[in-house]
Amino acid sequence: MQHGHGNKANRANTLQVKTFKDLEFDALDMGAMGQGKHAKMQFDNGYSISVVAGKGYYCTPRESDLDSSKYKSFEIAIFGVGGSWVTKEFFLSHHERDVAGWQSREEIDKVMKQIQEK
Repeated sequence: MQHGHGNKANRANTLQVKTFKDLEFDALDMGAMGQGKHAKMQFDNGYSISVVAGKGYYCTPRESDLDSSKYKSFEIAIFGVGGSWVTKEFFLSHHERDVAGWQSREEIDKVMKQIQEK
């Protein structure tokens, strides 16, 4: 058995992995741009994910005042222990932004799994 790797794999298999379906969206007041949608989840390891959609965000469609089920993609941000921006750590090295746009539900599921395995 390799040291340090077995525990993460076992932890991921024994715990219920949170996915997009577990996010609870609330209204996000965007002033003159209307109401967007926002969900935030904190994980047991201290990391958190923020998922937003609405006019002015990197999502599809870029519209406000919709139910969260009407969006095909979302903008996400990932925060580490203590609240620092760590989105870049979960994407290819050429990703230089603190947020990642146009993420599908399936892509968010993959990122959420990666976060929980940290």
